[in-house]
Amino acid sequence: MNSVDIYCERLGPGLLAEPVNALTNGAFFIAAYFAFRLAKERDKHSRAPWILLTLISLIGVASVAFHTMATRLTGLLDTASIAIFLSGYLWVYCRQVMRASVPVCCLHIAILLAALVGGMQIDSVLNGSMMYAPALVYVVALGVYHRLNRQTARNGLLLTSGIFIISLSFRTMDNAVCTSFPLGTHFLWHCLNAVAMYLAMRTLILSLPRPAEKSA
Repeated sequence: MNSVDIYCERLGPGLLAEPVNALTNGAFFIAAYFAFRLAKERDKHSRAPWILLTLISLIGVASVAFHTMATRLTGLLDTASIAIFLSGYLWVYCRQVMRASVPVCCLHIAILLAALVGGMQIDSVLNGSMMYAPALVYVVALGVYHRLNRQTARNGLLLTSGIFIISLSFRTMDNAVCTSFPLGTHFLWHCLNAVAMYLAMRTLILSLPRPAEKSA
């Protein structure tokens, strides 16, 4: 069953019914590319950044699929790709930056995923944006922790959370502006999310310990 009425831009079925929403997913590939360049310049030996950058690219692929085919399956893939990236990022930050134990990191991921799933159950609130509220809480919390405990890119995650708040606002208001702005604002969610992901990856890449530090 096609989901033809989720966003302002889609007024009917068809692969090209949401051209702007589909094309702006290119921002995720751009974000992954620039983060890749940074990781390469910093000569990071950890596989974690490369895995996370691959997940960002998969978000772009899944979102393109959703905004072209617009089925329940592609919608689920779109949501799942974001949840997997968030979980992966939290795991890497928790283990390699905070250096927390495996049980503690697993607990945080379990809480995050449970909260994301819970938010999905109330998709009638804030245009379905409630599922991303737990992610915002975690980004802000990590931002405060990073600001207080790290010298490298100290404000990176706080800036990420600020961009994410703006991004989430545009996602939330999309259906409310259809009459006055038929294109909607969902495409800005894509663009700003890509910026937020780049900033989050930049903070992580700059903060990852060197191999000598990890073995110490």
